[in-house]
Amino acid sequence: MSDLRVYFGEFMRQFYALEMSGNFCSHACAYCYANLNKPDRAANPTATLNVLKTAQDRQHKDLLARLIVEKYPVVMSNHIDPFSNSNWRIYRTYIDIFRAMKIPFGFQTRGAGKQSGAKDLLNDVITDGVPKAFFVSITGDDEKTLRLLEPGAPSYKERLDLVEKLKAYNHPVIVAIAPYIPTWWRDIDAALRTIHSLKADAVFITLLHFSLKQIANMTPKAHAHFSDAIDKAKKHEEKNEPLFNEAERVRRTAKDIGLLVGSYSQNTYDNIWRVFYPAYPKRFPTLYDFVDWCAQHKQHGDLIYWKDYRDFFLPKLPKLQPNTYKLDSYIGASSRQLWSTYKVPAKMTYHQLLQLTWKEYSVSYNPINQPPFLPLIENGKFLTDEQNLPIFQYSPKSFTFGQD
Repeated sequence: MSDLRVYFGEFMRQFYALEMSGNFCSHACAYCYANLNKPDRAANPTATLNVLKTAQDRQHKDLLARLIVEKYPVVMSNHIDPFSNSNWRIYRTYIDIFRAMKIPFGFQTRGAGKQSGAKDLLNDVITDGVPKAFFVSITGDDEKTLRLLEPGAPSYKERLDLVEKLKAYNHPVIVAIAPYIPTWWRDIDAALRTIHSLKADAVFITLLHFSLKQIANMTPKAHAHFSDAIDKAKKHEEKNEPLFNEAERVRRTAKDIGLLVGSYSQNTYDNIWRVFYPAYPKRFPTLYDFVDWCAQHKQHGDLIYWKDYRDFFLPKLPKLQPNTYKLDSYIGASSRQLWSTYKVPAKMTYHQLLQLTWKEYSVSYNPINQPPFLPLIENGKFLTDEQNLPIFQYSPKSFTFGQD
């Protein structure tokens, strides 16, 4: 399989249309979802280069090729760190090709590994004069803990230095405190003040969670360290209220300091992704952008119709010929159970995809799952329009800070 793929899994949540993979990440973070999901991950440069070489010829029948030709942005990477010792060599080639093809890209990273080639590549993309998105993960200021659980990744100080350098070269930066684990921090509030002083544009703060598959692939050391989170995952327990409240305190502190604050849902949180938008004039729209549009054009209590949703998203997505492109994975990535109750067509246009996901509440990015939208219900039934499509209500005052 090609390392370059359609970014199905984060549709409506990220502005990137494409994503990259690579080799198992040598930063070796014990909790890394990508490493735990696929411990045998390996790059496939031959397939990747072939996809890039033949995209022009395949664009009229293959979605990946179409998005490549239209030069939608690529995230490097939601699966590995491109500047890790195990990946920088192949990413050196990929970055050179994307530059030659004028395909924009951005990064999710903890910073460079110890090898000089990794550091040189990171310095190259920082200093080349082209603004790029950098989503920089900083998970703690306790070096002993970081060395134990992120043995191949840069230190806390090195990551702060990276943020400072990125801002000196005018790159937009979001610092990801993801996962937020209180015991990994000696002073999280002081760290937030430092991050703000370095002029980071935003922070993204989330808690730790594991799937049963990820737990099965953990090392004994990781099992021991994350035993509480593992027990909760196995028992399908609800959120840890004290930990959730502490995460909310940290988010409030970040907002009070003056940082934009992001989380998986958006009510009084900010649409932090917009700090990246000036560097990517051509991009995919997100549900967070639609929330922003509603804030500008709707009042509390106003109704939201399918037409509002359609007319916002459709002009911002590629125009596809019917019965040509496979788009069903956009749904499969977020709502596998939908296949058991609904005949999902494999080949769709974005118009068909949007309409299907508007009426199917099990899809994670359906508005019913996103503050500040509420369904309209009468006598226990969802109210619909003349097309039998649901009607939602814009209701930002119904949600408080911290409702994920």
